[in-house]
Amino acid sequence: MCSKMGVKISDAPKRRAKNKSEVRRLSPHSEMVLYPIWSVVGKSVECEKMHVVFIKAYKQNRAFMRGKHPTLEHESRLWAQGYRAVAGLDEAGRGAWAGPVCAGAVIFEPQTTDWAELSGVCDSKQLSAAQREAALGSIQNRALAWAAGWASAAEIDAIGIVPATRLAMRRALEQLSLHPDALLIDALRLSEIPLPQHSFPFADQLSLSVAAASIVAKVSRDHWMAEQAEANYTGYGFGQHKGYGTRLHQEALATRGPCAIHRRTFAPIALYVQQEQATP
Repeated sequence: MCSKMGVKISDAPKRRAKNKSEVRRLSPHSEMVLYPIWSVVGKSVECEKMHVVFIKAYKQNRAFMRGKHPTLEHESRLWAQGYRAVAGLDEAGRGAWAGPVCAGAVIFEPQTTDWAELSGVCDSKQLSAAQREAALGSIQNRALAWAAGWASAAEIDAIGIVPATRLAMRRALEQLSLHPDALLIDALRLSEIPLPQHSFPFADQLSLSVAAASIVAKVSRDHWMAEQAEANYTGYGFGQHKGYGTRLHQEALATRGPCAIHRRTFAPIALYVQQEQATP
């Protein structure tokens, strides 16, 4: 049985389904945060079967949420309680085969009414590269504070992708010019941070601060992969696929083998490492 499939269900908030049609979307499968099961070396048949079930539920939820624009509803609840520096947190690069995982943190000013400039801010996965760049400019203009934090491929291999994601989030918070007093996080909880925090699935599609954080993380990581990784590890196409398991990336791995920023504990890379070691 796979022991590292993702965050425990207890990390996700529970609520009662409003109607029968909503029950499936609120099933335990849909509330579990889905990290790539193939990232665990030594996957079993049970893991592969569960992977299919979880991914199906995950896609159903994503399809349901698609087209919904994030709002300040969650931020407003915290502002009403007296919190003035509510930070949204999200990550990028969790499922990549190479490179760091990056986290973004964004704090918006409370009770501002003119949000027209941020109308293009939503879940980074719903935007093109050009749209993300434009949205990042708006975020930088309107945010009280924003920052990115990182965990390297070596750290991912050493402690695992979920702890490394939390590490990147903590580092993003440390880089903020304004100390937050409450957190909104996409799926994860940061138990080491003694701040009020609300963690829930699809936060990047529901909360404007978290959506903005997802854009900060995605654009920051894409720039790093296109500039630093592409320059230092030529021939892998990092500028194009950003470390994800595309056909181009697989062809480069078959020719060159893994480089220093590949995540060796991820099963696809581990197979290449094993092949290299077995070659006389």
